[in-house]
Amino acid sequence: MERSPSLAIRKSEGLSLARAKGMKDKVAQFYNLLEDTLVTYNLQDKPNKIFIMDETGIQLINKPGKVVAIKGSKCVHSVTSKEKGETISLIACNNAGGVFLPPALMMKGVRSFDSQLNGLPPGTSIPTVETLTGIYSLAGFISKMDEGSLFATKAGKVLLILDGHSSHASYDVIQLTNENDIIILCLPSHTTQALESLDKSFFKPLKEYYKQEAQDWMVTNKEKKISRDSVGTVIGNAWKRAATSKNGISGFAATGIYPFNRNAIPDYFFSISDASFQINNATAV
Repeated sequence: MERSPSLAIRKSEGLSLARAKGMKDKVAQFYNLLEDTLVTYNLQDKPNKIFIMDETGIQLINKPGKVVAIKGSKCVHSVTSKEKGETISLIACNNAGGVFLPPALMMKGVRSFDSQLNGLPPGTSIPTVETLTGIYSLAGFISKMDEGSLFATKAGKVLLILDGHSSHASYDVIQLTNENDIIILCLPSHTTQALESLDKSFFKPLKEYYKQEAQDWMVTNKEKKISRDSVGTVIGNAWKRAATSKNGISGFAATGIYPFNRNAIPDYFFSISDASFQINNATAV
């Protein structure tokens, strides 16, 4: 390593075989389709009309952070809300101009209560889910978006980029998008690590801020645990810190969605797809 200052030891991130195979070709095909869509609907210079939506999981539990301890301490404890926390699904959506829409939270169960909205950004929805899996339709979320004002027909065509889950092709979704001039463009399967802007610049800081806010909440509210009624404050504080214009804009730029740049993703990202490149250019240590 001393003889090669341009090299560094990095911890590799897991990438499934399904994601690795053919990713570069799929990404290239997506860029072709994206460029055609932007040109056809005259959206090349309209960042406020290019949206992306995705979801992530957040646990109702605080993760212990680092603490100051006496040297030689073998086991240092920190209080957590529970042994294992319930997972809440959070749907986020923002546009290339850096504007974030209010999120939606999905919890297991058949009822939601107003108390669960405490501390969350104005306009946040907690849909009633009638299955234990916490599944919530895309149509339901779109219909809640600012009461439809963002997708009014008079505003012109709007592009909404999603993952390619089959539920996004439901009758309700197609009808709603047609009524509101929404163009849906699905990311190819197994390419979200390359093309999902929310993964690039938003979800990671959101979860880091959530971890910090949850720890602070536990310190302030001793003898209590983070519940459905209190998690809104924790998520809300983390959301305010993470949902910045800078994070929103940088995610679109990093993926080449806006400004459009089919070369935004460096070649080394796809190196695992080429076995010869991987063998010749990476050595396990």
